Amino acid sequence: MSKTSRNILKTLSLLTSIFIINGCMPKQADGTYPTTYSYHPYNKHPKHHHPQIGTNRERELTEQPWIQSNSTSSKVNAIINLAIAQMGKTYQWGATGPERFDCSGFTTFVYKKNGISLPRTASKQSKVGDRITYDGLKRGDLIFFRSTKSERISHTGIYLGNNLFIHASSAKGKVVQSNLKSGYYRKNFQWGRRFTK
Repeated sequence: MSKTSRNILKTLSLLTSIFIINGCMPKQADGTYPTTYSYHPYNKHPKHHHPQIGTNRERELTEQPWIQSNSTSSKVNAIINLAIAQMGKTYQWGATGPERFDCSGFTTFVYKKNGISLPRTASKQSKVGDRITYDGLKRGDLIFFRSTKSERISHTGIYLGNNLFIHASSAKGKVVQSNLKSGYYRKNFQWGRRFTK
């Protein structure tokens, strides 16, 4: 078989493969093909959640799968990466970085570096942004905890996903990761707030 014949056969084979693959996917009204999805049986919970309007007057999010826009996803990744880069830095009450932080100083620093301005204290941060339920948390959300002695918001951190969050901990004396399901944090968790769209 000549070289030209072999090239023609390769081209036909490639075109046939493309036709078969695209022929299996129905074209949408706008002429595009739908996004494909993959199933991950080992993930207990979906990674993304769709916003819903709750029964309360305040907007709440419930656990529904959804797809983040690329811009939101990259913003969240930048927030998470910067937060993790602060791991091990010293806790100091009233500090806002870059070498020492208190809890709200830490969240303010990370968000500000990513173009999002937050109020300075945990209590004030807990009152702005979209309110999120425990089941609706997504990576990059701020999470808030009450004091053990009152209902007052006294602590905040950044949710990392898979029940982990990062925060400037006065008890540990530094920026650490903790498990949101651990007794103290789960018991005193109040809500999350979302600032990325």
